[in-house]
Amino acid sequence: MANRPEWLPLQFPAGEEISRVREAVAALFRTKSREEWLELAERHDVCLSSVNRMEELEADPQLGTANDHRDGVRERAEAQRSGPADQVFPSPPR
Repeated sequence: MANRPEWLPLQFPAGEEISRVREAVAALFRTKSREEWLELAERHDVCLSSVNRMEELEADPQLGTANDHRDGVRERAEAQRSGPADQVFPSPPR
């Protein structure tokens, strides 16, 4: 996807090489918009997602699904705790 075969041996840089590799990758990412990178990743079946700004979170479909799921779990947990403790967690017979 990056078309940089010379980077293959640099997958695990060490020492000062880390900064050089990081800057080279950052420079590559600056050559396209976020949407262009996501589209390219999808075409090449690469697992890639964007890092959202705070104001973008509400529109993110994955976050909406996660919140819906968490709300459902929270509602069930609250329903289980709605009665007296001895109804929810009865004491064993003596």
